[in-house]
Amino acid sequence: MYGLHLEERPNRFDMMKVTHPKQYDYIMNKLNGAHVMNKYLKCDEKCAEPDMFEGFYERKDK
Repeated sequence: MYGLHLEERPNRFDMMKVTHPKQYDYIMNKLNGAHVMNKYLKCDEKCAEPDMFEGFYERKDK
């Protein structure tokens, strides 16, 4: 998570939610990454939630 506070949205974890959902779930839920991100990153809203980006990256051409 080093340097995540310097990245603009969508950041590497936003992208991982779409490209590698199993790894994202493991980091956010099993390793408690969502808690760490929300506690230490300064965000206007929650920085991470397990289902925060559900439907956000849906393809429009389907």
